[in-house]
Amino acid sequence: MNSLTKTISIIVLLAIVSTVGASPILLVNDNDPTNPIFDLPGNEKIEITIKDDGKTEKTDYKIKTTEEAELVLLSQPDEPKKYLLKLPEGNSLAIVDLYSATEHLYQLVVFYIAEQDITTFFGIDKEMLDAMYAELAKREAELLTAEADSVEATATESMQELIMDDSEGGMAMFMEGYDLVFNGVNKYTDPCSYSGLSILVTEDGYVAFNKLTLENCTVDVNGFMELNSDVNLVDSTINVLGNLKAKEGITITETGVSSIIANGDSLNAGEIALDGKLFNRIRVYSDNVATDAEFIIVEEESSHNSTIKYLIFLVVGAMSRYTTND
Repeated sequence: MNSLTKTISIIVLLAIVSTVGASPILLVNDNDPTNPIFDLPGNEKIEITIKDDGKTEKTDYKIKTTEEAELVLLSQPDEPKKYLLKLPEGNSLAIVDLYSATEHLYQLVVFYIAEQDITTFFGIDKEMLDAMYAELAKREAELLTAEADSVEATATESMQELIMDDSEGGMAMFMEGYDLVFNGVNKYTDPCSYSGLSILVTEDGYVAFNKLTLENCTVDVNGFMELNSDVNLVDSTINVLGNLKAKEGITITETGVSSIIANGDSLNAGEIALDGKLFNRIRVYSDNVATDAEFIIVEEESSHNSTIKYLIFLVVGAMSRYTTND
């Protein structure tokens, strides 16, 4: 590993193994998607059935999917639970989760490829989910311990004043190098899409996006950027010298050469917070190009307070599942 760059490494979980009868699972058109992965024609209806284990109270089952998709109940009250899954138009990624009152029982990953008009399914059973959560909890504990032992370097007050006293002309020239500049408070509730732009969030700037698409863009976050819903990055880089925060449960889709980088210099220490929750994780969908292993990069000079929790990489092209590792 480069001494100047700490890249978030990953553990590759290539084997998805089914434990027959061990826990409830989700069937897709009466097929078990846990092993092997399988496809359906894009125009075929997707019916999802809960296959009971005979132990869990049926009233305890909870099923949910990502906000872009829709589950419609098809079964009668006295029948096994069956749902129709509706996906949005175009390329789409949906996650369907099955819970009991206390446990995450099963996860179904559904990806529709419009160009090929096929829908791909693969499932993760409780054994694999439990192993993943145990690994995440271990890595989170290690990260918290490392943070407690670290002392973040801070800029001196005199150096901060030097920047504040910089001439207006110099700041204007600096800002003229950007196509779009965010100053002050900017909150967007509607989806935002930018293409081919150089974007700056100034030190006193705050920008919150509900849905964000960046194509061939470079974003320098010297202030604060908040991602409150799904993000689509196409050959785009977000450089963080200030703060970047992602809301739990969002999906980040990255294609081409895209990165989120926490940087640092003598005056600033970039901090990123990609913090999912145990039952509401942040998901990264990757197209599996060679640079994807360095999608999230934390430079040595950046803040020691950056956190990456309960984030899962889904590499559909290779049908691999990654979990973050410190």
